[in-house]
Amino acid sequence: MDTPIRISMPDRLKEQTLKQLLSGSKSVLTPAQTEQLVRGIAAAPEPFVDQNAWMQLIAPKPSAELQQELSVLLAHERATQNDGLGIPNVGAARLKALRTELKRQNIDGFIVPHSDEHQGEYLPRRAERLAW
Repeated sequence: MDTPIRISMPDRLKEQTLKQLLSGSKSVLTPAQTEQLVRGIAAAPEPFVDQNAWMQLIAPKPSAELQQELSVLLAHERATQNDGLGIPNVGAARLKALRTELKRQNIDGFIVPHSDEHQGEYLPRRAERLAW
């Protein structure tokens, strides 16, 4: 059973609108599945070329109205994602927990590189391991 989606969808009327837009663009996804996919897109680095290519994952040929709604959903998700970087006064607690775990495992230390999983020089916010 689908649960009401939460991104920019405060009531059932807006969810129904998205459902109609998805159906009209021949998408097989439900609004809840669309929300999950948009969350994943929001967590990924922004593309360099076609900013809207990801929409074809939702519908092969999304209508202009669906593209607009998906853009709003993505912008809202990116603006409200909690990646843990903006939480004040947690650095000391995280460092203490890390030191406790290192001591428990009898490890003197380890290296945390300032790069992403692909050794990229320019990091997306989601890959800021040192800041976290």
